[in-house]
Amino acid sequence: MRLKKEDWKSFELKYRWETFYFYKVEVFEDEDGWTVKVKRSSNNEKIVKSFSEYLYRPWMEECELYGVQVDGKIIAWMSVGYERWCNRLRIFELYVLEEYRGKGAGSMLINKAKELAKERKVRAIVLDTHNSNYAAIEFYRKHGFSLNGFDLTQYHNDDVSRNEVRIDLVYTLE
Repeated sequence: MRLKKEDWKSFELKYRWETFYFYKVEVFEDEDGWTVKVKRSSNNEKIVKSFSEYLYRPWMEECELYGVQVDGKIIAWMSVGYERWCNRLRIFELYVLEEYRGKGAGSMLINKAKELAKERKVRAIVLDTHNSNYAAIEFYRKHGFSLNGFDLTQYHNDDVSRNEVRIDLVYTLE
């Protein structure tokens, strides 16, 4: 269901995940250039991440908000925007309450993004996530997204050694 921005403009999503797995990003440089390796790895200790992010922020281009409702309660949210300059749809945020994960709400939102992309005749849907958000990366891969890039300094200047790399994913339309 479409949500009104004015009703959700100060709504905070409280992200949290736990995992032993992550995608390790390694960059090797020599005189011929760079070699990049992105591979699933495991950690001896459980990785626990949590932070808050607003569902909507004024800088988001042509932003629309969507939600999934169960028994009168919104249990999943997505904010998307149209990047007119490069003809892409960007998923800014996609969040499902922990107790509802794995029950189809996220898939409903991804399918809504794909429907919007087809309606607008965009060439791709893009999003980003954290390399340790293993469940999210696997979810996006299951829905046809693939690696589009990464940001080695999104969070800190030593993101690679900290295993805290932003992973960019893309779904291309035919």
